[in-house]
Amino acid sequence: MLFTLVPMAIRGLVQGRFPPEGEKVYKPTLVVRGAKAYVKPVLYLTITVASVLLIWWGHQQAAIMPALDSDKLDPALCQSDT
Repeated sequence: MLFTLVPMAIRGLVQGRFPPEGEKVYKPTLVVRGAKAYVKPVLYLTITVASVLLIWWGHQQAAIMPALDSDKLDPALCQSDT
């Protein structure tokens, strides 16, 4: 995502059109200009930044997890009572 969506979104924001000039499309696509052209690039950047932040947060959470001692784990804890 980082290497495909971000450059396309930046080019779309700079050019003020979407899809940006030179971007390969697989079917006839209407080029959107003006205020509507900023919606997809901003959405792509938002999704990418949110994904990177989620990955970073998860990495921070994994670093502070306590170590599990497999000798103290009881298999009965994983079984339901019903």
